[in-house]
Amino acid sequence: MNKTPFGKARPGVQANTAHHEHGFRRNHDAGKLAFGYGTEGIDCTIVDISEFGAHVVGHLEQSTIPRGLFLIHLRNKIAYECEVSWIDDDRLGLKFIRQHDLANPTTPEMKAMSEQCSGH
Repeated sequence: MNKTPFGKARPGVQANTAHHEHGFRRNHDAGKLAFGYGTEGIDCTIVDISEFGAHVVGHLEQSTIPRGLFLIHLRNKIAYECEVSWIDDDRLGLKFIRQHDLANPTTPEMKAMSEQCSGH
């Protein structure tokens, strides 16, 4: 029997690099999901993020998740306006539509969201 040592890739076997090809970075940062301007966010963890979307984990009731929502990246003080691409138990795939700078909010709605970033 031909045994491959643990942790060694076999010749000709490609690693799954799909996340890296699309610019995804694993980071496990704190976030909040908000369902409208100024609404209290639901805590979540940002597992993967790119300029186009994110993969988040949180304790969510699937029937209450609207198609459009905001992902607030607490450390970076950015609100991503997004839509849900997929749901799997407590995991969400999000597609970004646009982003808003919460460090320098220009509207009352963004000022309300930026308050959720205080302390981070």
